[in-house]
Amino acid sequence: MTGGKHTSGQWHLSCWDKNDQPQITAESGRLVAICAHECVAPKDELEANAHLIAAAPDLLEALENFSKLRGAFQAWAVDNRIPGWQNDVKLFEIADTAIARACGEGGGG
Repeated sequence: MTGGKHTSGQWHLSCWDKNDQPQITAESGRLVAICAHECVAPKDELEANAHLIAAAPDLLEALENFSKLRGAFQAWAVDNRIPGWQNDVKLFEIADTAIARACGEGGGG
């Protein structure tokens, strides 16, 4: 897992609080986030947002692992004379941008 400053471990949608807001907690039991009340968005949208937030540590780890393949991919593409491989490198740039945002380094909140 990443060495970021975020709450470590798996996150999950743990419950709906007394105000009918979905809560995301870490495996340690620590509260990570509470999504807005359904007066702000429909309940199904709140639940979908909560699941996306809960998946954030796994998504970050997957992107970090994908990003580590950049050098191997470039070497393989060059060695095998894969046409247009430079365009595929943009996927690594997108991953790096998302990682930076997730770590609070890329702007865009």
